[in-house]
Amino acid sequence: MVISASYPTGARFDSDDIRHVWYRMLKPYRSEDVLARLTEHIRTNRFPPAIADLVPKADAEEQTLDEWRRITALVGRYGYYRQREALDAMSEEQREAVRAIGYARLCRSEPNALYNEFTAVYKPMTAEVMII
Repeated sequence: MVISASYPTGARFDSDDIRHVWYRMLKPYRSEDVLARLTEHIRTNRFPPAIADLVPKADAEEQTLDEWRRITALVGRYGYYRQREALDAMSEEQREAVRAIGYARLCRSEPNALYNEFTAVYKPMTAEVMII
């Protein structure tokens, strides 16, 4: 409704099929983020947005970095001798990535030394496939 009202001569969302596609494509993202992108687009563009214009940028990279920070914080907090407690405090995806890298290696390494290895292991596990 916001898009149709903002672009009365060009954007039509009067079909259930169109609304369904937009809903499915934007559903994985936080509504606040999508709305912020929509608001910015309306302020700065004369033409209606495409779905890609509303998808938050760097979403996957930012989430991966946040997960890495959580893991390194847990490793720092629990240390080498409290591995079980650290793993119990992690999500299943985090545990799988840590197991692939090796908890002991994380303890012995500089905090960001294994980040590239983590991204290679973690990203495929968090990727979602959306079928319409």
